[in-house]
Amino acid sequence: MTVTETSATALHDDAVRTLEGWRTADAGQDRLRRDYLAHLAGHPDGLFRACLPAHITASALVVDPASGGCC
Repeated sequence: MTVTETSATALHDDAVRTLEGWRTADAGQDRLRRDYLAHLAGHPDGLFRACLPAHITASALVVDPASGGCC
């Protein structure tokens, strides 16, 4: 296994752990959580663009209200 494969496996495992531990606020979020877990169970590369026809991605923008800037 290469370093890249090892990193990809660690990232995949972390995503699964995070989703398994997520306590959702409502049934709709829980369905989405289960859909993501099912996708990852069937796709070891499920976090990368190369995974077709879909992959899981996330982003965030943190805004500091005091300064009005991004962190």
